[in-house]
Amino acid sequence: GPEIPSEIAMSNNAFAVDLYREISVDLKHKDKNIFFSPFGLYTAASFLYEGARGETASQMESVFGFESDDSIRHDGVYNASSSINRDDPYATLVTANALWLGNTFDPHKEYVDIVRDVYDVDINRLDFSDSENSVRQINDWASNKTYGKITEIINAQSINNYTQAILNNAIYFKGIWANQFDPELTYKDMFWTDSTTSVTAEFMSKTSTFDRVVYSNPTNATMLDGVQILKMPYEGDRLSMLIFLPSERDGITDLEDAISAHDISVMKSYMRAEEVMVMLPKFEMETSYMLTNYLPNLGMADAFDESKANFSGMADLSKLPGNLYVENALQSAFVKVNEEGTEAAAVTTFETRATMEQPISAFIADHPFIFIIQDDESGAILFMGRISDPIA
Repeated sequence: GPEIPSEIAMSNNAFAVDLYREISVDLKHKDKNIFFSPFGLYTAASFLYEGARGETASQMESVFGFESDDSIRHDGVYNASSSINRDDPYATLVTANALWLGNTFDPHKEYVDIVRDVYDVDINRLDFSDSENSVRQINDWASNKTYGKITEIINAQSINNYTQAILNNAIYFKGIWANQFDPELTYKDMFWTDSTTSVTAEFMSKTSTFDRVVYSNPTNATMLDGVQILKMPYEGDRLSMLIFLPSERDGITDLEDAISAHDISVMKSYMRAEEVMVMLPKFEMETSYMLTNYLPNLGMADAFDESKANFSGMADLSKLPGNLYVENALQSAFVKVNEEGTEAAAVTTFETRATMEQPISAFIADHPFIFIIQDDESGAILFMGRISDPIA
């Protein structure tokens, strides 16, 4: 099947790390977990970009790295979307886009055609003056596309009489570890949320062959030095989780300050298969982010500015009561990691700690770490997050 084109993967990954850093700086308390889908955002922003012009479009190009040549961009997006949504007997990975237009909103036909044909967007009309019904329809759509995991992405406060259009992207993933954990080996132990504070978490454990690298770079010893990276594939050999574990209990801040999309791809190339004893906490979280708090800081300000926004590619602005701009942008995400895989059924755990001979090396994720879920073919980061407290 088609692969996610490398230029889309690269620009998506650069955006992923930029946005991760913004979110992390915003959550000044480091005990907060993070989870979002850069790829979902990248996709939603790319069909908004189709209607952007002038400085608004240039800003979006610089933040997301969009290809400015229409036909190259359209081919790329089409392949990326087909790659994600292809049938897979092992993992469920679905991305879906929707555009909700107010009854009186009259978009350019060219815009609607591109959004529908290239981006595979569900285009629906809503009577935004009936905010309750609008909210229900949008939330039902999200719930359907995420198999009931995300049931509320919008509320009545998000809609008013001036709302013209709402864009949504949903992305859902469910995978089973290629190498599952035995629930009977799950044990309780301390997870250090910083160098002196700990919580009791449930750790899954397994000794097996995994790709791993310990990054050491004497010239940049302060930051990334000693970071371990572990790759845990999902069944089907197409998606995997990568975990970036600092050497120190409180090393997460240095790691976040230093890590770049380039570093991630370089580190991945050094990974080698070896026998590893892995200890990884189980975790589950639901998150929601107001992107209006982050995207302007990354350089995409005009789209959200009532006076400066230029979305004249979307509709004839002279026919609208005022200018067209993006009032709200948000993303909700859900992740659950357990013995069977990611977003999977619950299993009974017994509090037994297996004693084992010390294997060749250990990967013990008992302090804050960054993780990504990636498409292995292109390296595109589909989801990215941080676990600072697995039981939060």
